[in-house]
Amino acid sequence: MNIRNIYLCLSMLFCLVLGTACSDDPIVENPSGETFIYSLSITNAGLTGTETVQGTLNEEAKTVDFTIPAESDIEAIKFSGKLSLGASLDQESYDVSSGSAQVTVVNVENRGTYTVNVTLLPATATPLLQKVVVRDANGTEKDGFVSVLDKTVYLKSPESEWVEIVSVSCLPKRIDVVWTGMDGDKIYASNPGKLELNFEGFTDEYRVLFDANPVFGADFINYNMIERANSNMYPDYAGSMVRSADFDGKELLVVSRLGNALLPKVMKKLDFVANTFEENVLDVTGIEGGTYLISAGRLSHGHVYICNLSTGVTAENPLKIYHWSSTEAGVVPEVVVNFDGTSSLGGAQIKKLADGEDTTLGGRLGDNLSVCLDEAGNGYAFLLPQEGATNVLRFTVTGFTTFSDPVLIVSEIAADYYAAFNKVEGSEDEYVFTSARALVMIVNHDVQPLFKLGAEAVPTLGTDARIITYDAERYLIMTTGRRASWSGDPISKFLVYNISDGSNTLIALKNFDELEERVPVFSYELGGTYSNGACAANTGYGVSEDGKLLLMTSATPAGFTIFEFPEKQ
Repeated sequence: MNIRNIYLCLSMLFCLVLGTACSDDPIVENPSGETFIYSLSITNAGLTGTETVQGTLNEEAKTVDFTIPAESDIEAIKFSGKLSLGASLDQESYDVSSGSAQVTVVNVENRGTYTVNVTLLPATATPLLQKVVVRDANGTEKDGFVSVLDKTVYLKSPESEWVEIVSVSCLPKRIDVVWTGMDGDKIYASNPGKLELNFEGFTDEYRVLFDANPVFGADFINYNMIERANSNMYPDYAGSMVRSADFDGKELLVVSRLGNALLPKVMKKLDFVANTFEENVLDVTGIEGGTYLISAGRLSHGHVYICNLSTGVTAENPLKIYHWSSTEAGVVPEVVVNFDGTSSLGGAQIKKLADGEDTTLGGRLGDNLSVCLDEAGNGYAFLLPQEGATNVLRFTVTGFTTFSDPVLIVSEIAADYYAAFNKVEGSEDEYVFTSARALVMIVNHDVQPLFKLGAEAVPTLGTDARIITYDAERYLIMTTGRRASWSGDPISKFLVYNISDGSNTLIALKNFDELEERVPVFSYELGGTYSNGACAANTGYGVSEDGKLLLMTSATPAGFTIFEFPEKQ
């Protein structure tokens, strides 16, 4: 019998003798006294301190080796790992700026020491300015307002002739900062100069103003609503005949199957302003095949993409994607994807990104389609199966019409029911990935997670989420999709959150996630209570010719609405 069992037996006997209840007594595991590291990870790697990197352990040499991004805070590295029972590390963080550090494992009175070696990868990130503190002529310290989106520091000292610099905080922390307007230890309003940042050859700069806080962003109070969120007014949405819509600020795409017909429609925003309801039904010549002939669609730089729905992707029932080169009447679509589950694009089976093996992909495809292209028509298209979607099918797109290199990516989170990928505006490789049954995630084009919002941050039903910028503010927008009684909120809602607080997307989302309250700056209920098996919901955005922010929300079967928001004054 081991010591722990003897302890339990004696404890029970003691309770019986005294007639007391011992059910709430805690069971304490005895420390082993050993001081081994079985595995160790750095948990705050990278520019934003959110990356986790696994180390390579050499138990014989008592070393753990890491290769981490150069942007990591190497003066305060944090570890997590599997240690001997009852053991812990002697510090919360370690300085590895010399390239290594001694890490001590403590267990009761025993100590064990390992050497952590850190190799830095080449720098890849532009430095970020986070905070500027100044002291004016009256001795008052002020936090300057750093506007990352318009690259300006506002010193909030409009009446001061000069200010002293108290501190400048940047990411990464090991950064060269030059203030070109500095005269001795002061900055003068007559020539405030600019802040220049340099991190291993990656540079950025900010202009400097003595002005007070500027007014940025959209006015979410004095807005204009172009009302169309009503299936009686727009009957295509009745009976779940519209499961996809998109909006680019100029045109609205509604992929309608009203009456089981082919009615993909494009309407110009100016028609709504004039209170007309004219629409252009796209030419459907050559559209054939699939469980549904048309299903999901996207707009991209004046081009239109619509896919069919195949409930069992095979050579006889392929997934198809059609392309219209413009939205003008009479433009005939071309088939840019004819996918049989292996690859009729080149004859070889689809490649699985995780391990490079050939594989096949059947199942139901076409409920969702995401097309993320630049102005030249280069980028990616993504589709996910509808049920239990941990597989992401990605195509590489060039020149708007060439879809190639289909790969199957196994993601870390299921995002079924009308999933969506949307490129983060202004980012090189960040996508908002979500669905009506998944948390909001930021991933790269290989669907590797970069950040995931907490479960309570925003409604789980929020889908087709986008991160956009307008007038030097950053917003997260989404529409919730209602699916039957289990989905909770019975009404689809359009939600807008201000996530401007942050030097980049990931920092902004981290700051947002840590708020005690996350209240939308704008919300709108699309329609009454309903129960819907096809919980498709969409968003869209753009800027009008007179500079107003335009936002679109759409949900089956409620309908759609477009809003106009002026700039704050």
